[in-house]
Amino acid sequence: MNRSDLPTSNKPTEAQTANPGTGWTTFAGEPVIGWARLHNVTATFIEYSVKHGDTWGSVNITVPDGAVRNVFGLNNMNQIRVRRVDQSNTQVLVKAEALG
Repeated sequence: MNRSDLPTSNKPTEAQTANPGTGWTTFAGEPVIGWARLHNVTATFIEYSVKHGDTWGSVNITVPDGAVRNVFGLNNMNQIRVRRVDQSNTQVLVKAEALG
């Protein structure tokens, strides 16, 4: 990564997981320039999937509690959806930064 690739601004955002827990929650639309950062401070494992074009990715990526993940290849935060790995109906708030 070059210094010119680093974000010049960030906007905190969040998404509450769905009830029932088998459903996905998409982050609200917020423009990003290339990438975003997910912060899992929910006390449970979460997973996310990324949408490219009209198709959601077939691979769900797990994020342990306390972990941070960078998600690349984005134009908008609504390309990321999240849910609890255990698919519990107890909702949690997943935090993120829209980077630009």
